[in-house]
Amino acid sequence: MRKPVSIVLALIFLALGLVPLLNSFGMHLPAINAGSFGVILWILAVVGGIWLLWDAAAESGMTSPMTKPTLILGFVLLAFGLIPLLHSFGVIGFSLPAFAGIILDVLLTIAGFLLLIGGFQGFQ
Repeated sequence: MRKPVSIVLALIFLALGLVPLLNSFGMHLPAINAGSFGVILWILAVVGGIWLLWDAAAESGMTSPMTKPTLILGFVLLAFGLIPLLHSFGVIGFSLPAFAGIILDVLLTIAGFLLLIGGFQGFQ
C-alpha cells in the first residue's frame, strides 16, 4: 500500500515542483504556482512531509543510504507546509519570506525524486 501512494505523491510533487522551476529557466509550460493553489499546496507539503517521515521510519531497519535524506527532507517539508498554514489561521505571527516559493519548488522536486526512489525500491 505504501509504495503505490509514494509513486502517486512523487508524480504530483514532481509536477508541482518541476513545472515552476522549468518556467523560471525560460520554458513555457502551463503555469502552476503557489498563488493559484495556496492552502492546497501547503496541505500537500504537510502530507508529503509526513509521508516522507513514514517512509524513512519504514526504511530505518534497512541500511538504505536514502533514509537520512528522506528523514531530513520530511521535517523540512513539514515545516514549509505548517508555517504558512498556521500563519493563515492566525496561530503564529510570522510566515515564510517571499523567496520561499522557489525553495518550496526545489523541495517538492527533491521530495518527488525521493518518493519515486522509495516507491520503486524493492520492485523487481
